[in-house]
Amino acid sequence: MTDSEVRAGGKRERLVAAAAEVFYAHGVETTTIADIAHAAGIPVGNVYYYFKAKTDIVAAVIDARAQQIAAQLAVIDAGHTTPGERLKSLFAAMAAESGLVAQFGCPLGSLCQEVSKHEDGHQAPDASSLVRLPLDWCERQFRAMGRSDAPDLAVQLFAAYQGAALLTSTLRDPGLLERESRRIAAWVDSLLPPRSGPVAATRVSSHHRAGGRGDGQHDGRGASRKHSATRKHSATRKHSAGERNHAAL
Repeated sequence: MTDSEVRAGGKRERLVAAAAEVFYAHGVETTTIADIAHAAGIPVGNVYYYFKAKTDIVAAVIDARAQQIAAQLAVIDAGHTTPGERLKSLFAAMAAESGLVAQFGCPLGSLCQEVSKHEDGHQAPDASSLVRLPLDWCERQFRAMGRSDAPDLAVQLFAAYQGAALLTSTLRDPGLLERESRRIAAWVDSLLPPRSGPVAATRVSSHHRAGGRGDGQHDGRGASRKHSATRKHSATRKHSAGERNHAAL
């Protein structure tokens, strides 16, 4: 790769990163190529060296977002061993952006919605990967939990986030998304199968052993009391017989 190609790649990445930020803050429709060039610190004329039209920039932003999502999901996969913890971690990560969501809306949902309405004489880019990637990932986690209704649960979880993000943005209330994150965590926990295994078995075994000892001790004490009562009764009878013999004398 030549130096010019390296520099070209760097400028292209700067344009895509700048476009992603401007699109998120101001929307796709109202953003111009000049706005993107200014945000990237690149002359407007140079933009056309990398992109023929704004639609091409939008497509590049979608691809970059999809790569970011895939990378984030890979990090969650590596950082958690159970599907339940992974699901909760994903929602918590999205809720961690509640301040930005309150100001600008969901970065994925808002872009997908705008692209679906985008018409400027060019074919609109396909933004479905931004939803399909996390949706399919959530479905795999629910399947790993043994849920036959995994597709429905995945939609339910992702729809809960999108709905909470919309309300958070509309009401300008970051706390709403944070509270929903906690509710979703409890919901995921409620879907987990009941725990069973060595710990439960150990508790049951310990209980039986304790019960066995208790019963033995109880039986021993009962036998001892019975033996003492018998001895006491025999002594009483012998004493009474002695008194009668003494009286006879």
